[in-house]
Amino acid sequence: MAPVHIFGVLFPGAGHAVNLLNVANVIASDDLVMHILCMSSEKAKSWMSSTGQAFHPNLRLEILAGGLWETWSEAEPKSVMREIMSPTFATAVITKIAEVKAGHDQTHRFSAIILNGLMTTSLVPAARANNLHVYTLFPSPYYTLRLALAARATDGFDHVFRFRGIAERDEDLMFEIGDMPDAIHPMMAKLFAASVELVDGVILSGTNVAIEGHNYEQPQMTLELKLPRSTFLIGPLMPNWFSQALEAGVNQSSRFNTLPADQAECINFLNKHPVNSVVYISLGSNADFSVPQALMVISKLRKFGVPYIMLKRDKKAELVQALGEHTDSGIITEWAPQLDILAHPSMNCFLSHGGFGSMMEGIIGGTPFITCPVASDQFMDSKVMQHMKISLGSIAVNAHRFQVDRTDVYPILPDDGGTGIEELFQRLFVLPEGKAALEEARNNVRLWRRRIFDARAKEAARDLATLRQTLLA
Repeated sequence: MAPVHIFGVLFPGAGHAVNLLNVANVIASDDLVMHILCMSSEKAKSWMSSTGQAFHPNLRLEILAGGLWETWSEAEPKSVMREIMSPTFATAVITKIAEVKAGHDQTHRFSAIILNGLMTTSLVPAARANNLHVYTLFPSPYYTLRLALAARATDGFDHVFRFRGIAERDEDLMFEIGDMPDAIHPMMAKLFAASVELVDGVILSGTNVAIEGHNYEQPQMTLELKLPRSTFLIGPLMPNWFSQALEAGVNQSSRFNTLPADQAECINFLNKHPVNSVVYISLGSNADFSVPQALMVISKLRKFGVPYIMLKRDKKAELVQALGEHTDSGIITEWAPQLDILAHPSMNCFLSHGGFGSMMEGIIGGTPFITCPVASDQFMDSKVMQHMKISLGSIAVNAHRFQVDRTDVYPILPDDGGTGIEELFQRLFVLPEGKAALEEARNNVRLWRRRIFDARAKEAARDLATLRQTLLA
């Protein structure tokens, strides 16, 4: 019997792209072929490599528009959104679907398409015309979607919602609209609605009930928009070696030999430092410290003799020049093997933007957090990490910026000349009570890690089996 075919449209951003590739890899099988429609083959292959997984032979890359976007790159979120919501992009996807279908005889059945929520309004009509079921891939946690479904256009940033059972804890968690301003942005609100109401279901690839709670739909809360027709909480999807790193121990040398020289430098640096000593600094794939901000953060770490690895995608050379000789105290890199770093025993703390993907990777790696949220749902995720007692604090100011309107990639830090950050670093990395707090947070991380794995083996595995059956039906 000929296999069933599924399309997945790759969003041009590392976080969402890696999630779709992970989902495609667990769905692909001898009787199900995943066609990944991508703007750039080079970037798609790079993201595939970064997952650390071997990919199923029935996962196939399909390049859109003859490589029109092969070298395209745009840092501003609103420019990325404008591109994937454009008629040109929609036409490229529709044309590629037709090409793929034309390459197979009528015994092959094309069942569904998986999209980023920003693509739904432009691509759902074409998907329906091709008799495809449509699923939104949502790599963020369900609680962010639930807030968006409850928010009203008239709500102010200080409007509070009470969430119950987050991380299966008895204490309620209070979120404000200001923790995710996009929920009331007119354009984003329409897209949230479309990504739920126009599709057949929502696939949540990064989360499960250990984080969301079993009553994740929050039935006590009002609804401004409809709940999804179906939800599949199938995460977190991680490479087996990474999931097993703490228990089995990671043979760093075997992976070290496969890393590019600039990434191997990070592991070599970690190998030279004692257990629980290095701070890893990364604001994700869509944010960065400015050079003055990076200089200030590094100067405070150096003051207390704390070794660091900083991911600096923009203006690395300018930062290195400003720092002068720094090889003994830290590493500045434009690309870091994040999973390898988080799994390394020398890791002490993860200074992160608080994005949900990094949050889950840090938990699986066994590492406590300091957060520096920038935009989107990162202030919500930071609150959840504090709720779970795995974060030691946050160093950013929430200015209630809409993601779609951002014109830079930098966080907003307190206007105190770095005094607050210095005090936090001194408490955590110098004073005995701070070191004890880090150890307590590390123990909490490992507790939640076990609970996440238990839920992945039970509820998430059941949802994944149901998703496969649904796609094959």
